[in-house]
Amino acid sequence: MILTGVKNWLIELIFPIRCAGCFKITSNKKKNRLICSDCLTQLKPSLYLHCPNCEARTVAGAPCLVCKDKTAIDNLATPLSYKEKTVQKIIKAYKYDFIRELSNPISKILLDYINIDNDFKKWHIVSVPLHKRRLNYRGYNQAELIAEQISKELDLEIIQGLARIKYKKPQAELEKQKRLENIKGVFKCLCPEKIKNRNIILVDDVYTTGATMNECARILKENGAKKVAGLAIARG
Repeated sequence: MILTGVKNWLIELIFPIRCAGCFKITSNKKKNRLICSDCLTQLKPSLYLHCPNCEARTVAGAPCLVCKDKTAIDNLATPLSYKEKTVQKIIKAYKYDFIRELSNPISKILLDYINIDNDFKKWHIVSVPLHKRRLNYRGYNQAELIAEQISKELDLEIIQGLARIKYKKPQAELEKQKRLENIKGVFKCLCPEKIKNRNIILVDDVYTTGATMNECARILKENGAKKVAGLAIARG
């Protein structure tokens, strides 16, 4: 026990844990050490829900009248803004610095948000998939980790409903119009029998132009999904 304590102390001394938002060393007495208390206070969820296709405020994040035929997403919940620097840093650390444990505080923010603002009972969860090539490189699907946490806390079934069958340039590197073109024909429904007549919560990390999530929602509806509600930690 003593040797283990000394070993952990040395590791902590050489490789201290730093906040993903501000990069300050966090105290080992804090329960959540991946996002410090100062940065957590900056992560203030929006009081409003918006149309999945534009910035119009809508009831329950439904498409506005102008956009109702332009998206396959029935409702969208995104508590944070990706335009905030702290949010950007945390999500980039989660996706690109391989800090998979950030799924815990990220999921907590989402759970607090949807428990207050949305009734997601009796729905099923599908996460936006990664291509096998990118999954092998990263080691985990960031959307799937969030989906697992939400599934556990809300006691909702996860359906492995989608696969990414084509490897293409990452959406983050493209402009809006090119994102729409880049994502076509990328996804496939794996189990139409499990999707049919179900209400689906579609989980991703960031909702930027909505091209990826909208394409996933379209595929799910083509295979019989009744409703698709999008859920992401931040909107670009």
